[in-house]
Amino acid sequence: MKYNPAKFQVVLVFWVLLVSSSSVFGQLTTSRDGKIDRSFGTNGLTRFSVEKDFGTIEYLPEIALTPDGKLLTLHSLRHNGSDFRVLLTRFLSDGTPDTEFGTNGKLLLSSWSSFTATNVIAEPDGKMVLTGLDWNGVDFMVLRILANGQPDPTFGVNGAFRKDFSLSVGQSNDIAFSTIRQPDGKYVISGTSDRFNSAGQTSTFLSIVGLNSDGSIDSTYANGGNSILVGHGHSANINPSKVGTSFRLDDGRLVIGTIKDRLVPNGKGQVRGYLNILRFLSNGDLDPKFSDDGIVDFFEIFPAPVMGIKVLGNGKIAIATNLEMRMFNADGTRDVSFSDVPLPMQIYDLDVLENGKLLPVGLRFGSDGISGVVRRLNQDGTFDVKFGQRGASEVRLDYESYTAILASVVDGAGHLIVLGENNALPIRTQFIGRFFTSRKL
Repeated sequence: MKYNPAKFQVVLVFWVLLVSSSSVFGQLTTSRDGKIDRSFGTNGLTRFSVEKDFGTIEYLPEIALTPDGKLLTLHSLRHNGSDFRVLLTRFLSDGTPDTEFGTNGKLLLSSWSSFTATNVIAEPDGKMVLTGLDWNGVDFMVLRILANGQPDPTFGVNGAFRKDFSLSVGQSNDIAFSTIRQPDGKYVISGTSDRFNSAGQTSTFLSIVGLNSDGSIDSTYANGGNSILVGHGHSANINPSKVGTSFRLDDGRLVIGTIKDRLVPNGKGQVRGYLNILRFLSNGDLDPKFSDDGIVDFFEIFPAPVMGIKVLGNGKIAIATNLEMRMFNADGTRDVSFSDVPLPMQIYDLDVLENGKLLPVGLRFGSDGISGVVRRLNQDGTFDVKFGQRGASEVRLDYESYTAILASVVDGAGHLIVLGENNALPIRTQFIGRFFTSRKL
C-alpha cells in the first residue's frame, strides 16, 4: 500500500465515535497473554530510525522470520525525491541488531535505484526474495539476493525477474505485492496490473505468474506460466493497495483476497465495492469446488483494502480489510456465526495462532490520541477477554504524536512480533516488539 500517514486523520472521527459507543468489552486478565515481553530489546521494544539516514518511507513496511529465528524488516524509501531505495534490517531473536548483517544490522540495496519492494521472504539457505516493481517501465519485479545483499546470479537475469503485462492495444503499470514459495522451491507471484487503452480508460486486474526456482517462467503453471488476469473488463477495477495478499494451503492451493470496484448496471456511473476471495489449484487454475467458480464475490458497504488473509486449521478463511474482519467457510460460503461487530481499530496486518485465535494489528483512534494496538479474537469473532485489557494490548511511545503497528508475524514460540512506527516530527522512528500470546503468570 502506498504509504500516507495523513490519511489516518480521515477516519479519526468515525473511530472515536465507534470506540466510545462499543460495548464489546470484558474483564482484565491475570495471565500474561497480551503483555509486552520485557526481555525483548530494551524493556520490550527495539527502536531504530529509517528516514533519518536513508530517505522517506514510500510503502508499508514488512516483517519476516528467517529460518534460524531472526527478524527481517523491509522498508522502501525515496531519497532526495527521485531515487528509490530498499532497506533491510535484521535483528536477533532477542531484538538486538544483528551486527553480522550489512552495517550494524542494516543493509541498503543501493544498486537498484528504480526498484520499490513491497514484500520480502527469507529462504532456507539465507537468500532473500523481494517482490515489487521496477519504475523503469513500471513492471512486475522479483529480486533474489544473497545474504550479503548482492544479486543472486542463479536467479533470472542478474538476480531479477521482470514482467510487463502490457497488451498490443495498450500499456500497463504492474506491481507485485506477494510471493509464495512452494515446497519444491518454485514461486507464485501475485499483484495488480493497471491497463490503459486508447480511449484513456483504465482497468485494474489481478495478475499472477508462476516462476521456477531459477527465476524463469514456470510453463506448467496456469496459462503457460505467463499470467492470470481475473476481472471482467472495465467494471472490475481491483483496489491497488495491499492487494494480492495470499496464503498457500498445505495441498498447494492458493488463496488470494482483493477488493474490487464494480459499476452498478444502469447505475449512471455508480460504483460498488466487493470483497473477492479467489482459490486456485496447485496448477494455477481456479478451484471449481470453491464458491462454484473459484471466486467469492461479497458486497461491502464500506470497501477497504485487504490487509491480511489466513486459512485456519478447519479450512475456514479469515480475511482482514483495513476496516473490519470477515470469515468464510472452506467452500466459500460466508460463516454467519462470525461476529460482525466492527473492530475499534484500523487494521494493517493479520496473524493466526495454532489454536485458531486471530491477531489483527494496527492502530486505535481515541480521545487520548492514536495508539498501536494488537487484538485477539476468538474464532467466532468475539473479543478474547483473556488477552491484554478487554481483549487488546496497546503501544504508545509519544503522547504528542501517534504510534501505529503496521506489520506482524508469529515466531516459532508462538509469540507475536510487531513492526511499527512513532510519528514524532520531524523524524518518524520505527520499532519492533514482542507480545506474549499464551503464557501464564
